[in-house]
Amino acid sequence: MSPLALSARLRRTTLLRSLGLVLGGGVVLWVVSELLGAYNNLQLANGAYYFAVLAGLTMLVGLSGQISLGHGALMAVGAYTVALLIGNEHWALVPALVASAVVTRAGCAGPIWPARRSPSRSGCPHWPTSFPQRSGARTG
Repeated sequence: MSPLALSARLRRTTLLRSLGLVLGGGVVLWVVSELLGAYNNLQLANGAYYFAVLAGLTMLVGLSGQISLGHGALMAVGAYTVALLIGNEHWALVPALVASAVVTRAGCAGPIWPARRSPSRSGCPHWPTSFPQRSGARTG
């Protein structure tokens, strides 16, 4: 296959183009990581973590159209719990993460109960149609 035909095929095929960009970016990051010292490598890794988190949140919230302050509130409760346990109580990371999940679930169970709608998954009734006198919903 000639280089010109390969170039035309890469422009048409999204998967090959994306894989090429990811592999090229990975090679560049590997070379940069080898050239940096330990502290700068740590900074690069922290930047990569933030990038992964922001990309995931962009996919979940931004591109799917699910704009919810509840996701941010749950993340804030968990992050605050981890920060307090690690910073003030000197816990290790894994127990602090487990404790933050427990605290977040326990602290947010009351406010999220009305939003649980699927009887097949949770066993709770569908709030607007099961209690129309409270929700003002029309069952049609």
